[in-house]
Amino acid sequence: MNNAQIAQRQSDLFPQVDGGSTPTSALQFSTSQFDGKWRESCRLRECSVSDVSAMIQKHYLHCRPAVVEVCFVAECNGEPFGMVIYSQPPRETHKRYGGPVLELARLWAKDCCPKNTETWMIAASVRLLRKSRPELVGLVSYADPSVGHSGIIYRASGWSHDGMQDEGRKTPRCDYFDKTTGKKVARFSHAKKMGIEVDRKHRTPKHRYYLPLIQKRTNVTKGLALA
Repeated sequence: MNNAQIAQRQSDLFPQVDGGSTPTSALQFSTSQFDGKWRESCRLRECSVSDVSAMIQKHYLHCRPAVVEVCFVAECNGEPFGMVIYSQPPRETHKRYGGPVLELARLWAKDCCPKNTETWMIAASVRLLRKSRPELVGLVSYADPSVGHSGIIYRASGWSHDGMQDEGRKTPRCDYFDKTTGKKVARFSHAKKMGIEVDRKHRTPKHRYYLPLIQKRTNVTKGLALA
């Protein structure tokens, strides 16, 4: 399939809402639960970021992560309905967990999907990463309470709450907004160079969740030492 065909397929599956009308979804979900029948029809496969560009725009952040490591698309009978994107976290994250870690940075599924769809997507992505990235010690992700996220999906997927982002940080992180337009400014230094007057607002700390992929054998070591 060439780029034009891919673009047309994404346009058909994720049409832009225009004039207040909502087109009929190309996928018809017949059950409210992601049950065994769904699992037989669905799969998660690795793809390129361009394959899910339309989905990225529908995510509440509306942009891709800065450094994408692995991208997955979820399909039902060949029709895409969701995505999972893992990115490269800051160096401090690798130090925190004692080895290479990836961040689950984008998770999205169509609103018409049955319950537990995103839980299945996360679990399926973890299984694939265990096979393709055996060097990973774990996975980390964040839930943003400023948009109503608490991390229920991560807890349902077996991830553990690991505190709040920026715990122990001496000064809180801030977001900057153009006083004239109200638009968010990426960096204060950029605004200063452009002569933009900004409002500074403290950023709401996010919930941090962690899933270990390599179990430490401390208990086994202790047992051998005691024997």
